[in-house]
Amino acid sequence: MRVKARIVDSLAAQVEAIQQRITSRAHEIWRDRGASIGRALDDWLHAEKEIVWRPAVEVRRIDGAFVVEAAVERSSPAIGTASVTTAVPFC
Repeated sequence: MRVKARIVDSLAAQVEAIQQRITSRAHEIWRDRGASIGRALDDWLHAEKEIVWRPAVEVRRIDGAFVVEAAVERSSPAIGTASVTTAVPFC
């Protein structure tokens, strides 16, 4: 498996950027559900899951073909959208 490496100036800056994205998304969720008070933690956790969570993925070779399985939630808005790229067959 290949992993993309990036050079970052500061891990703290990366964490701050992720927190900012979560904060913005949590605010959008709060606004979209009518700006009612009392569910800030739910909004934060929902936003955090959308931004940070990555599904478990398993790749197996079956009968000369690669099969990719990914765990997703039934309520995930991403269900139904998948991208498949073909490559040179594995010999």
